[in-house]
Amino acid sequence: MRRYLFVFLATIAIALSFTSCATIFGSSSYNAKVSVPDHPNAKITVNGQQKGNGEVNLSLKRKEANKLNITVEETGKEPQTFTFNRRKVRGVATFFTVLSWLGPIPVGIIVDASTGAWFKPDVSEPGVTKVDYKNYTYTLNYHPNDSSQKSKKTTTNTQSNTTSKADKLRELKQLYDEGVLTKDEYEKEKAKVLKEN
Repeated sequence: MRRYLFVFLATIAIALSFTSCATIFGSSSYNAKVSVPDHPNAKITVNGQQKGNGEVNLSLKRKEANKLNITVEETGKEPQTFTFNRRKVRGVATFFTVLSWLGPIPVGIIVDASTGAWFKPDVSEPGVTKVDYKNYTYTLNYHPNDSSQKSKKTTTNTQSNTTSKADKLRELKQLYDEGVLTKDEYEKEKAKVLKEN
């Protein structure tokens, strides 16, 4: 009798587990190939973790396909971040999960919902390509700016700010010397100019 009960319970458990179609067929993760064409030495960082250079293969969670930030950076160049914030429902897998739901407890639906197996990357986002239900490619159009150009720009801005400060101070001194400003007014205005960035 015990043996029959065990077989019966095992059969129910197996039947219920097969209702999580999306998790079984496609799993809760997918394979992603991240590629940066023409930049084989570019450092690739995915969600804050460095993964490699130029081209990397990753396993990513389906439920987080809409929370993907990939930063690409080359030495001496400005980093560029690509954000993927959309995902789609895997229609066929979800349909079969619901269709094959057995028993009073929707085990399959609970399993698929908790693992996020119903989702897939949205191929309408620029750079995302579907190879098959389990494999996707992210081709990143990286156009780096030279970071030395940025520092030159910053230096120029700082110099122009400094120059304009000097001009303002000269102007204030002239107004004070001409008696237009009192000593207190001159000191207050001078302090304001010196505090400017």
